[in-house]
Amino acid sequence: MINLLELIDQSTLDKIMTAYTKATGLGGGIYDPKGNILAGPYNFSDFCLNFCRGSSKGRKKCMASARFGAHEAMRPDANAIYACLNAGLVECAAPIIVEGQLIAVIICGQVRTEDYEIDRDLAVHHAMDIGIRDISGYLEALYRIPRIGYGQLKDYATLLKIIAHTTGTLATNNRRLKNLSRKRLFQLYNSVSDYIIATDVDGNIEMQNKALLTALGQPDADLTGKSLPSLFLDDSSIVQELDKLRRDREVHDRLSVGLLLSDKKLAQVDASLSRIENEQGELQGYVAVMRDMSEEKNMEKMKNDLFGMLTHDMINPILAVKSAIKLLLDGQVGDLTSDQQDILQMAASTNHDLLGMVSDFLDVYRQSYGMLTLRRSRFDIHLALQEVINQSYYFCQDRKLNIVYRSDVQEEQIFFGDRLRLMRVFANLLDNAIKFSPEEGSIIIETKQLMATDERAVVFPPLQEGVSYIEMSFHNCGDRPPREELDLLFDRFFTSSHKKPGEKKGLGLGLHFCKLVVENHGGHILAETTEDGLRISLALPVTDENSQRGH
Repeated sequence: MINLLELIDQSTLDKIMTAYTKATGLGGGIYDPKGNILAGPYNFSDFCLNFCRGSSKGRKKCMASARFGAHEAMRPDANAIYACLNAGLVECAAPIIVEGQLIAVIICGQVRTEDYEIDRDLAVHHAMDIGIRDISGYLEALYRIPRIGYGQLKDYATLLKIIAHTTGTLATNNRRLKNLSRKRLFQLYNSVSDYIIATDVDGNIEMQNKALLTALGQPDADLTGKSLPSLFLDDSSIVQELDKLRRDREVHDRLSVGLLLSDKKLAQVDASLSRIENEQGELQGYVAVMRDMSEEKNMEKMKNDLFGMLTHDMINPILAVKSAIKLLLDGQVGDLTSDQQDILQMAASTNHDLLGMVSDFLDVYRQSYGMLTLRRSRFDIHLALQEVINQSYYFCQDRKLNIVYRSDVQEEQIFFGDRLRLMRVFANLLDNAIKFSPEEGSIIIETKQLMATDERAVVFPPLQEGVSYIEMSFHNCGDRPPREELDLLFDRFFTSSHKKPGEKKGLGLGLHFCKLVVENHGGHILAETTEDGLRISLALPVTDENSQRGH
């Protein structure tokens, strides 16, 4: 059934009907073929508004009269002028037709013609029949109904037909434009690989594109009228999202849901739902755009599995090279010249970096699958940091860098954690500081005791009350990345755009690995720009050894 109000907005109909009823003095409205009022009432008399429609039975009679008016309006002969089925007043009707279909009828009148004489007994019968108790009020209002010449009423009826015909033509043109736009929109919908569904305000499907039907294994099907949530394995998330959109216009995050396919198969899709509104911002329905992520997720898993396998298999040859270089440096195969020792030291250092990078990658892979397990032991933080600094000696010497190590704790700083992984964290952070330091620059490494109540603690996420932390910072005096990149430094595969000419681009795993290890120890890590460089700080909680044995 074509809805007039979907083709011509209410305000336009109001302007037309208000002008007509004001000029003619008639009362009227626009009704659908079932007698429901679509627009109006306009200029209704007190008699019709408060008496004829003043009771449930009276309103039903008015609806029946409107249906009768729609029937009369479709008669092929002269103007449709008739007596209403409620109180017998004279009315005229004119049809609004779109593409040969009656979609509405304009009914105006609520008058008496010159030859209309009120039969008091009949009027009382009409009043009592619809349950009116104020008979005298009913009669007084009836006698106030204006009288009009029949010839004048015919002229009004002719004008009404012209208005109805013009309204029908306007509605027809608008429908054709909408159909043309919809056809082009359908062509666009059907040209994309994403699944697209449009629904009404109740979430019932009105349109779906070919990509969806093909994915469902029903290329020739029509889902019109089917509930959108019923297409999904977990319909509750879709129902909740529709409820949110019903209340506000905000577009929410994409949903990851299971779309039910044929043969009881399931496709993992990312779905985005939004409102469909008219020009007045009123809700008209919803649109859902979905992308099948099954293949992408499978490819991502295959890629991760391949990387994990390759990384794992690379460990053994790297360790073999490390052992061979150590044998040479230890003089197990003969004495070495000074130049040979320098070359082998560089090879050993490079191999050590490669081993660290592969180990980082393997740990990131393990973390993504929940397989990263910390091997905790008691060790001295000071000694671990000093060992890392010593391993970087040749790099720093080559670039004439000065490393300054400061600590507010003079004695041993015992920590219960994964020593090897934390040393790789320290090595990565020192390597990062070296990269951003100019030649003959300085790198400052500091360790401090830290409590949640300390002033410095505010730079970290909230620390636990009553727990002692070790803060370690690596501060290079020189270059620093752009401020907008600070929050991205610890993201997986992120590499800074701030690179020196000729500098090799890393994989973007070093700092991400640092974040994983620190957070697995219950700590925090962050980056800050300073007046003279970049400082990366981490805070590790000093906890009782016994409380950690189960982790």
